[in-house]
Amino acid sequence: MLPMTIQMVDLKSQYLKIKEEIDSALINCVESTRYIKGPEVKLFEENLGKYLNDYIAARQKAAEYYYENLNEPDWLVLPQKATYANHSFNQFTLKIKNGKRDALQEYLKQNGIPSIIYYPLPLYKQPAFQRYSPDNFKLENTEMLCNSVLSIPIHTELTEEIQDKIIQTIKDYC
Repeated sequence: MLPMTIQMVDLKSQYLKIKEEIDSALINCVESTRYIKGPEVKLFEENLGKYLNDYIAARQKAAEYYYENLNEPDWLVLPQKATYANHSFNQFTLKIKNGKRDALQEYLKQNGIPSIIYYPLPLYKQPAFQRYSPDNFKLENTEMLCNSVLSIPIHTELTEEIQDKIIQTIKDYC
């Protein structure tokens, strides 16, 4: 049996499902030479909107599976959901409380599971923004989160089989 390949994002599979419709709509827009407004652009945007709702629903379903099955060990905090909002789950970011975020990321990598640290540095420490921060400026919560969060795969092509492998690998790390 071949090892399971897990992707952080699977845009190609998403695109291939609707390739003919997307390609046709893009060609119609380009051939009309109306790139702003125009009936072809309006139709393209309307049709794309229909797919976005399906994509968001698929991400929400994947997130719910994590919430139901990734029982929180005391060193792991799942993303908080606001009751007044509808989350699209562009990311599913875990907070690792035991100071072993990097070790968990390496363990996931060794087991074929991608993960990513989207914000390894606070904005005020990044070169583009440093000049706007006073010397010795520090935001304690920002610093803590930059050193403790890790995002795991969440996308529309994520199957329960793949999620089970991710969940079990995280649980095995304990």
